[in-house]
Amino acid sequence: HIYVYLAENLSLENKDDEALPLYDRAAANFRSNALTQNQSLAQILPVQVALCKKLNKWIQAEQAQMEYLTLLSAQITSSPPAERLEQARQAHKDLVRVLLQQAGVTQDPESMKFQPLVALLQQRLVRTGFDPGPTDGLIGNKTIQSIRMYEKRLGLPESQTINQKTLIRVLEHLPP
Repeated sequence: HIYVYLAENLSLENKDDEALPLYDRAAANFRSNALTQNQSLAQILPVQVALCKKLNKWIQAEQAQMEYLTLLSAQITSSPPAERLEQARQAHKDLVRVLLQQAGVTQDPESMKFQPLVALLQQRLVRTGFDPGPTDGLIGNKTIQSIRMYEKRLGLPESQTINQKTLIRVLEHLPP
């Protein structure tokens, strides 16, 4: 536990760059004795995630958050509070969203399964005189703007969110 003690003191002194490697070492020690040290590891991982986020080390933050989530999920038999497990899941989703944004992916991975549908919509919008941007199946700002302008032209209510239902509704009104 000496690494945790040293890391906590460095964090208090706002020396996060120096504290993070110590948390890493402490976590590695706890992992090697996982059965007896899960409780300690569960306490360190959220701190490690917070430091990584603070230092903009998003990949490390996501990895530590995923480990924390896995650890909590494995403790279902010892019943961690469901709220804590859900918070860990949401925190992981948020970290993945940041990583995707940094990678230039502006879409939620869940919506990526609609790429063929979006590409078809984009092609039809182009044929109708709109500019939805590239016909790549990705919902970008131009695609959203074109959808809303087309809805307005037809007198349809403007979609608040662009989801599968919206795509199908607009496609039903677009000429083939």
